[in-house]
Amino acid sequence: MGRLTFMYLSLGGRIRRRDYWRFFVLPVFVLALLRTYVSALQGGALETLLALILLWPAIAVQVKRWHDQDFSGWWVFVNLVPVIGWLMALVLNGFAAGTRGENRYGLEPSLGAERA
Repeated sequence: MGRLTFMYLSLGGRIRRRDYWRFFVLPVFVLALLRTYVSALQGGALETLLALILLWPAIAVQVKRWHDQDFSGWWVFVNLVPVIGWLMALVLNGFAAGTRGENRYGLEPSLGAERA
Protein backbone atom coordinates (compact mmCIF):
# COMPACT_ATOMS: atom_id res chain seq x y z
CA MET A 1 0.00 0.00 0.00
CA GLY A 2 1.45 3.38 -0.98
CA ARG A 3 2.24 6.05 1.59
CA LEU A 4 -0.59 8.39 0.55
CA THR A 5 -3.09 5.54 0.38
CA PHE A 6 -2.05 4.48 3.89
CA MET A 7 -2.25 8.02 5.24
CA TYR A 8 -5.53 9.10 3.67
CA LEU A 9 -7.63 5.98 3.11
CA SER A 10 -6.72 3.44 5.79
CA LEU A 11 -8.04 3.59 9.35
CA GLY A 12 -5.47 1.10 10.66
CA GLY A 13 -2.02 1.61 12.07
CA ARG A 14 -0.23 4.42 13.85
CA ILE A 15 1.53 7.61 12.78
CA ARG A 16 3.90 10.06 14.40
CA ARG A 17 3.11 13.64 15.36
CA ARG A 18 5.23 14.87 12.47
CA ASP A 19 3.03 12.97 10.03
CA TYR A 20 -0.10 14.40 11.66
CA TRP A 21 1.17 17.93 11.09
CA ARG A 22 2.31 17.18 7.56
CA PHE A 23 -0.76 15.28 6.35
CA PHE A 24 -3.56 16.92 8.34
CA VAL A 25 -2.82 20.36 9.75
CA LEU A 26 -0.80 21.69 6.82
CA PRO A 27 -3.43 20.79 4.16
CA VAL A 28 -6.22 22.27 6.31
CA PHE A 29 -4.17 25.46 6.74
CA VAL A 30 -3.57 25.70 2.99
CA LEU A 31 -7.29 25.18 2.32
CA ALA A 32 -8.11 27.98 4.79
CA LEU A 33 -5.67 30.31 3.00
CA LEU A 34 -7.21 29.39 -0.36
CA ARG A 35 -10.67 30.08 1.02
CA THR A 36 -9.53 33.47 2.26
CA TYR A 37 -7.95 34.58 -1.00
CA VAL A 38 -9.93 32.77 -3.71
CA SER A 39 -13.39 34.25 -3.93
CA ALA A 40 -14.78 31.26 -5.87
CA LEU A 41 -14.30 29.10 -2.76
CA GLN A 42 -16.16 31.34 -0.34
CA GLY A 43 -19.47 29.71 0.46
CA GLY A 44 -19.87 28.09 -2.94
CA ALA A 45 -20.36 24.60 -4.22
CA LEU A 46 -16.60 24.25 -4.83
CA GLU A 47 -15.91 24.83 -1.14
CA THR A 48 -18.49 22.23 -0.15
CA LEU A 49 -17.04 19.73 -2.61
CA LEU A 50 -13.50 20.25 -1.30
CA ALA A 51 -14.69 19.85 2.29
CA LEU A 52 -16.43 16.57 1.44
CA ILE A 53 -13.37 15.27 -0.42
CA LEU A 54 -11.13 16.09 2.56
CA LEU A 55 -13.45 14.65 5.21
CA TRP A 56 -12.37 11.00 4.98
CA PRO A 57 -8.62 11.74 4.79
CA ALA A 58 -8.94 14.01 7.85
CA ILE A 59 -10.68 11.25 9.77
CA ALA A 60 -8.13 8.63 8.67
CA VAL A 61 -5.12 10.71 9.77
CA GLN A 62 -6.66 11.55 13.14
CA VAL A 63 -7.67 7.94 13.82
CA LYS A 64 -4.06 6.87 13.32
CA ARG A 65 -2.86 9.53 15.80
CA TRP A 66 -5.39 8.35 18.39
CA HIS A 67 -4.13 4.80 17.80
CA ASP A 68 -0.56 5.95 18.39
CA GLN A 69 -1.61 7.04 21.87
CA ASP A 70 -3.42 3.71 22.42
CA PHE A 71 -6.86 5.32 22.24
CA SER A 72 -9.72 4.01 20.14
CA GLY A 73 -10.20 5.66 16.77
CA TRP A 74 -13.70 6.56 17.95
CA TRP A 75 -12.06 9.48 19.79
CA VAL A 76 -12.13 11.25 16.42
CA PHE A 77 -15.73 12.15 17.31
CA VAL A 78 -14.42 14.58 19.95
CA ASN A 79 -14.23 16.94 16.96
CA LEU A 80 -18.02 17.20 17.07
CA VAL A 81 -17.74 19.20 20.29
CA PRO A 82 -17.19 22.82 19.19
CA VAL A 83 -14.03 24.59 20.34
CA ILE A 84 -13.20 22.37 23.35
CA GLY A 85 -13.26 19.19 21.27
CA TRP A 86 -11.27 20.80 18.47
CA LEU A 87 -8.63 22.06 20.87
CA MET A 88 -8.45 18.72 22.66
CA ALA A 89 -7.96 16.87 19.36
CA LEU A 90 -5.33 19.35 18.20
CA VAL A 91 -3.35 19.27 21.44
CA LEU A 92 -3.48 15.50 21.95
CA ASN A 93 -2.89 14.59 18.32
CA GLY A 94 -0.37 17.31 17.59
CA PHE A 95 1.69 17.47 20.76
CA ALA A 96 1.19 14.39 22.98
CA ALA A 97 3.71 11.61 22.52
CA GLY A 98 2.54 8.22 21.36
CA THR A 99 2.86 4.94 23.20
CA ARG A 100 6.42 3.60 23.36
CA GLY A 101 6.87 0.25 21.68
CA GLU A 102 3.96 -1.88 20.57
CA ASN A 103 0.36 -1.20 21.55
CA ARG A 104 -2.89 -2.84 20.45
CA TYR A 105 -2.79 -0.89 17.17
CA GLY A 106 0.68 -1.90 16.04
CA LEU A 107 4.35 -1.21 16.47
CA GLU A 108 5.77 2.21 17.27
CA PRO A 109 5.81 4.32 14.06
CA SER A 110 9.36 5.54 14.62
CA LEU A 111 10.45 1.91 14.30
CA GLY A 112 9.20 1.96 10.72
CA ALA A 113 6.10 -0.14 11.45
CA GLU A 114 3.40 2.47 10.90
CA ARG A 115 1.62 0.19 8.44
CA ALA A 116 1.24 -2.63 10.97
